Amino acid sequence: MEFEGEFNCTDNICLTVLDIPWDDILIPRILPFLHLQQIWSLRLVNKQFNQLIELYFSSLRQLDITQCRKIPVSAFKIMTQDSNLLQKLVLSDFKELTDDVLVPVLGRNPRLSHLNLSACSGLSIKSLTVIRTKCVEITTLSFKECHWVPSASLEAMFIERENLEVIDLTGCWELVDNTIITLVTQSCRLRWLSLARIYGITEVAIVEVANFCPDLEYLDIQGCWRVTDNAISILARSCSKLKVLKVKDCPRIGERSLARLRIHGMMIDVPKPQSHSTYASLPHQRPPSARMAAVDVPINFRI
Repeated sequence: MEFEGEFNCTDNICLTVLDIPWDDILIPRILPFLHLQQIWSLRLVNKQFNQLIELYFSSLRQLDITQCRKIPVSAFKIMTQDSNLLQKLVLSDFKELTDDVLVPVLGRNPRLSHLNLSACSGLSIKSLTVIRTKCVEITTLSFKECHWVPSASLEAMFIERENLEVIDLTGCWELVDNTIITLVTQSCRLRWLSLARIYGITEVAIVEVANFCPDLEYLDIQGCWRVTDNAISILARSCSKLKVLKVKDCPRIGERSLARLRIHGMMIDVPKPQSHSTYASLPHQRPPSARMAAVDVPINFRI
């Protein structure tokens, strides 16, 4: 017995996935829920699926290759060859990426607002120049662990960058105070900033961060050993919206400046040091040093 409305292939009514409307259903409502590797594999099914996936890639507004453990350059070229609507591009740790591959993609996608090039060691100043001239709407930018990034090129890029809100410069060793000063004086909307392990910057740069970034919520200066308590004190007074501060491996920053920030509930990656006041709060207790001094018996330390 057949149920009413049941599809019968003998009547040529048998449907496939490809019969679902592409532009209205498959591309915007189904394919985005698949893993990038699965989408890529669909290209191999037949010519129609190949056409579908090519159309999907050309309509992408976001592309994050970190979903795949390793992606060949040839695959990336196919994914982006017809793209011109990209707004978010995440290429973290894509070490095989070169200027010749990236520059055409940047040129075709002037609406990019989010660009992550963390640890892309195969790029050069050529890519920075295209970002500066073509991608003028960027609000989020990451050059984390891009040791090749020179100060002069970044300073030129930061000029008239009023839209920047999030920038990660972790591990960009060649940067100096003037680079950071150029950034913050041109990008007063910054909310998130990482300068971790940029060993050349001093408190001069951090003071300017405090002066020009009133909306700053996150600041990472781990390993910036030249920064002192004075800069953090100014930061505490000027950046009232600051919620997270990372100062690990900054030997010149101590509780003298951090205490005021802790009072306001700020998250700091360095724990509050223990003090003798802990023992004072206990009844009939003295600090260990005091109790040891009162014992007039020689102590034999065994090694």
